[in-house]
Amino acid sequence: MRDGIFLALQEAGVAPEKIARTERLISTAILGFAASEVAGRFNRLPRHELDADFDLLKDRLRMFIDDEARR
Repeated sequence: MRDGIFLALQEAGVAPEKIARTERLISTAILGFAASEVAGRFNRLPRHELDADFDLLKDRLRMFIDDEARR
């Protein structure tokens, strides 16, 4: 799976020397969100709000990837 992420970042234009760090930061954000959900942190949120939060996180990560590709 990690190889697939590395390839996707490369195809997005992220410089080779930035790919590992970019992947770590993305994975940390996604895993942190997932761990919070599993741990019950979001139990009081309606599903549509949680989905909207995750969509926002994905949008921010896309912007981060685009920014890394431009640098």
